[in-house]
Amino acid sequence: MSPFTKFFRRLFLPACTVFLMLAAISCTDDPPVQPPPSGVEEKITLTLAEVGLTEATLRVSHRDSISSWTLALRRDGKTVSTLTVLGKDTLLTDAGLEPSHTYTYSAVRIVDTTVKEKSNDLRVTTEAPTSSAFQWRIDSLGGATSSTLYDVAIIRTDPSLIYAVGDLYLPGESKRYNLAVWDGSGWSLERIPYRYEGRDFYSPITTVIAFGANDIWFAGNGVLRWDGSQYIPMPLPSDVWGAYWINKIWGTSSSNIYIVGDNGSIAHYNGSTWRKIESGTTLPIRGLSGAMKEDGSG
Repeated sequence: MSPFTKFFRRLFLPACTVFLMLAAISCTDDPPVQPPPSGVEEKITLTLAEVGLTEATLRVSHRDSISSWTLALRRDGKTVSTLTVLGKDTLLTDAGLEPSHTYTYSAVRIVDTTVKEKSNDLRVTTEAPTSSAFQWRIDSLGGATSSTLYDVAIIRTDPSLIYAVGDLYLPGESKRYNLAVWDGSGWSLERIPYRYEGRDFYSPITTVIAFGANDIWFAGNGVLRWDGSQYIPMPLPSDVWGAYWINKIWGTSSSNIYIVGDNGSIAHYNGSTWRKIESGTTLPIRGLSGAMKEDGSG
């Protein structure tokens, strides 16, 4: 690992369209999944849901009714991810692609390391930049080898405000920072406290979403909301969420928020109460993502 946590920021923001993706991701060190042998039945359908400059969202559908199955996604003949899919349909996002580049995707269903079914081949071409008037900048946050960034949020109404969360340390300090704020000219590190039994404690923040400069939600070892003047704890009832980390938060407003985490945990907040959503799995759910319309609505 590099001695610095690097933050890459491109001064160009593409438009967003609506989609929602939810999948339980199982990352393993198993050998790469081999191509399907001849004669394997084509029961999986791959279609393109959305494509951008550097990522593509694919819709995966299985022909049969199926509750849980293992899927290997292949790009240009190489396996890029292995996932446990809940239900017969899901959306998968492949990021880190090159602009103006064509990729060929396929998928297979795995049962006990054996390829049982395959999909069609799908050719996807990423978009070309609409302008060359942007540049990359690399910023270093933290200075210890253990510093890590997990998520970032940009204020739509003020792109000069950026919030990056993680687990950050400065050289020579034992103090833990969990938030870095970009104000348009530089970064500042901050410490957001969680509260437990009336006492403050500091843990990593793993995810953040911002609906405005005075409405920012943070999560990890609990949920916190910034209202412009203070960080407000948003307690999760024990019958909704156990002692599990929150891996991702997403929503369209502070009255429509979803969180996912370890042990297959999913919960929804409607502006006043939290509700548990059964996932049907005990695998950690790593990803929950979506996009809003141009007017900011869901």
